[in-house]
Amino acid sequence: KLFPAFVLLGQAYLGKRDPVRATEAARKLLILDPRDPRGPYLLGLALRAAGKPPEARKQFEAALDLAPSYVRPLAELVSMDFAEKKPDTALSRVTKQIALAPKAADLQQLLGSVHQARREPVLAERAFLKAVEMDPNLVDAYLLLGDLYQSSGRFDEALAKANDALKVSPRNISAQMRVGMIY
Repeated sequence: KLFPAFVLLGQAYLGKRDPVRATEAARKLLILDPRDPRGPYLLGLALRAAGKPPEARKQFEAALDLAPSYVRPLAELVSMDFAEKKPDTALSRVTKQIALAPKAADLQQLLGSVHQARREPVLAERAFLKAVEMDPNLVDAYLLLGDLYQSSGRFDEALAKANDALKVSPRNISAQMRVGMIY
């Protein structure tokens, strides 16, 4: 009856590429606490790994209904939208969630990634900047912003963002590597 143990068990089965057992563990999570979004999220991952995208989509949406600012199921849905070549659906989905959870910096970061994937660098930059404004400790947003700057040849700004990430997390290997790559 220990909820975190079933979360770990489900993740372990996913890591072993055993979606059937991961599904069983996730279903136990739904029984133990039907209001915790990790249950439907983990079930969605297991169903997606089992090649059942429509069922997975329903579970990710259920997780978002329970916790509108939970970025992981939203990121899975966005990934599925892009895989199905539906970038407009992905963008619409993220903006809808931001309206439901306007203070979630992670959602702004995901919005930036969606804009970047849609080849909208100005909008991506705006979203990443808003994410770090909302949560100055969001290391990945600094790194994504730095990547955006680096890809457009703005190396000084890219270096500054990588260094901002290191100020937040001095031992972050990704940030250290970005600094080296920029140099």
